[in-house]
Amino acid sequence: MLENIIHIEKPPQVQEKTLQVIDNAVGDDLAERIWQIVNRPKWHWGHMSRKSAPQKFWAMDLNGEEAMKELFESVRPHFDIAAHTKLALRKVNASGHTHGLGGAIHQDYNTDDYYSMLYYANPVWHPKFGGETQFYSDDLNYIIHSVMPKPSRVVFFDGRIPHFGRSPSREFWGVRVAIAFKLKVITRDAAAP
Repeated sequence: MLENIIHIEKPPQVQEKTLQVIDNAVGDDLAERIWQIVNRPKWHWGHMSRKSAPQKFWAMDLNGEEAMKELFESVRPHFDIAAHTKLALRKVNASGHTHGLGGAIHQDYNTDDYYSMLYYANPVWHPKFGGETQFYSDDLNYIIHSVMPKPSRVVFFDGRIPHFGRSPSREFWGVRVAIAFKLKVITRDAAAP
């Protein structure tokens, strides 16, 4: 059977780009406050992963929300170390996906001085609900990592990594809520590679 294999490719890795996942990133109190914030009637329809994408979904502006600042500050030291930088928060928004309403593959930035952080806000998630965030190789030929939107999970990554949020499966009847933090490098560690 193996004699029929002509060529085996080894998928490329993220290489020098940072991608980290942290579970239980926030305590129950902060997670509940964030969930209450994203359940306010402030959602608007028509957000897109990129301007040319036909896929639209729900979004909510969360700039200025104290709970978002608290979340960012609680995980910031870990990510400053991981990225060998000091990071500043530029903007925060929530995206809401229902079955059939996923995003489009995109990069948040195309230079190395920006990072992104996702926080999954749903208090309950089951693998059968789907809704993963998928990360791709630069050439888009490989899924290099897939992250389930587990409650209180944070994903920190280089904004140049192509990615998108998949829509939830038919098993899930609500809104998959991911909060995106856009971060800018304000100082670089001289010892960084």
